[in-house]
Amino acid sequence: MFYWGNNYWTGSVELCQILNQHHAPYKHNNRSAGSQIFNEWRQDVSMTGLGPPFDTAFYNVGGLVAAARAPLLRHQVLAVRSPEHGNYSYILDPTFQILLGVCCVVATLLITATVYDMQIAKEVRARRRRVNNMAAAESGAGLDAITISKGVWSELLLSFSMKANILQILDQSVGADTVPVVHGLRTLSMVWVIFGHTCIVVFKYADNTALRAILEKSFWFQLIISAVYSVDTFFCLGGMLVTFLYFRTNAKGKLDRLTKGRRKVTAGLLQFLGLIGYRFARLTTPYLFMLGVVEVTMKWFAHNSIFEPPAMDHETCPKYWWRNLLYINTLFPVDQMCMLWSWYLSDDTQFYAVSAILLILATSHFKLSVILTGVFFVSSLFTTGYVSWSSEHIPNSEDPFTQFDKIYDKPWTRLGPYLVGMVTGWILFKTNLKIRMNRVWTCVGWICCTGMLLFLIFGLYRSELSVASAAVYSAVSHSLWAAAIGWIIIACSTGHGGWLHALLSAPVLYPFSRVTYCAYLVHPVVLRVVAMHLTHPIHLGEMLVFVLFLGLTVISYFLAFLISVAFEAPIVTMLKIVSPQKKPHRV
Repeated sequence: MFYWGNNYWTGSVELCQILNQHHAPYKHNNRSAGSQIFNEWRQDVSMTGLGPPFDTAFYNVGGLVAAARAPLLRHQVLAVRSPEHGNYSYILDPTFQILLGVCCVVATLLITATVYDMQIAKEVRARRRRVNNMAAAESGAGLDAITISKGVWSELLLSFSMKANILQILDQSVGADTVPVVHGLRTLSMVWVIFGHTCIVVFKYADNTALRAILEKSFWFQLIISAVYSVDTFFCLGGMLVTFLYFRTNAKGKLDRLTKGRRKVTAGLLQFLGLIGYRFARLTTPYLFMLGVVEVTMKWFAHNSIFEPPAMDHETCPKYWWRNLLYINTLFPVDQMCMLWSWYLSDDTQFYAVSAILLILATSHFKLSVILTGVFFVSSLFTTGYVSWSSEHIPNSEDPFTQFDKIYDKPWTRLGPYLVGMVTGWILFKTNLKIRMNRVWTCVGWICCTGMLLFLIFGLYRSELSVASAAVYSAVSHSLWAAAIGWIIIACSTGHGGWLHALLSAPVLYPFSRVTYCAYLVHPVVLRVVAMHLTHPIHLGEMLVFVLFLGLTVISYFLAFLISVAFEAPIVTMLKIVSPQKKPHRV
């Protein structure tokens, strides 16, 4: 009954199909009607599945439901939908045709490049044997490696080599300028995101949605709700990496070589355009591909699934995809957003542009850059607090996404963690990853960090905040989380992390970390595909949700690996080739 959250009375699609197969007088088709049910205690929207004759008109289906009478209940038919009502064919969809063409071209490049790479490897092995034999005959020593320099076009083709890209993703080593602990934080945060999204989606299509109200009162359920902080970890990591790598690159003089002989303003502008262009080229290819996939899949589900789609991407993506391409979609209302989870990419790219300006400015006017960073940070805190206070927003464990369009996804309310990450990166650079701390201060730091994380995860459990205290909490909570993550990065990178450093820096996590971006793009699509293919609602339990989460995580990372090999890794390699410090292809 709907008092337990069972608002899906979908009937049986399979039964309608069986009736058709057994020569029913009329061809039957499963249709669902959304009805609003009223009584003295509550008001619910229920979805009722019917199997009327195939040619029954929509208004007749609504009339059948409206004609039903139940004691003590009043109801109103809101809408009628049929899995066949749109007759959508993805073959005729221009977006699908473009995706199919792109996949064919990329597949051809992957196969050609892989065969070419294997041919080069075969040639190198033959040359190595000849050289080693000659050297051994003369001096008893051989040559360990052979480097073959190819033309630019050959190098660009080899960027699509599946052999090279797979080895690059699975590589168990990291560069000298890399902070290894980042890989563990990135991987664990991504798994946390998938867990949170899994719970959100499966509860939407459950026949016992009231179970969530019970689980929300559980202490450990706060771990699921607090997955919103995983995004702040990503923001902190982004700010830390761009700052640390920029200052290290600048210290080596590589940036001066790129802008040598230019005026400061011109040099700064060229650096800014180079940084933005690099990021745009690296992120956009897999992102644009997934935008097309989301549009096509959601169109198909909107016309074929018995459930209402979780978002209106089939309508918003054809209209507003260009906002995603420019990474400005969070500047518009959320109901116009295509691919809802892309808000993070938009904010992160906007923060990257701000950080690029601050970093370039810091090379010549460091104090001014620091002042501007502080002004941006304080402004973000006050803006978040004011928006929360003016809208009377009260953070709670029942719905952590309230005020999504005002607070959650807006760049001016999420900038704080990114700036905290920038400060973290600057500290790592200035100390050269070497900080001496006695055991007392190390323990104090870890106690404060642990206490802060536990407070932010479980602090709202059975708590009631006033509007003023809620505004303060909303303003500082995300930045405090980033500060705790910053301590973990600094402590682990400077020899004060102990077993946690060994865990977060484990080489087994490197491949998962390298496909995090593609995993973030693809995992909501996997969730939607599973949900939209259901013919009945799910009866949820703790163990079932956990099993679904494990399966969705495995599938998401597998698909992320394929997308990374086909789209992301080739772009990264090509960017290295066209850069001034390009290296020849090595086998």
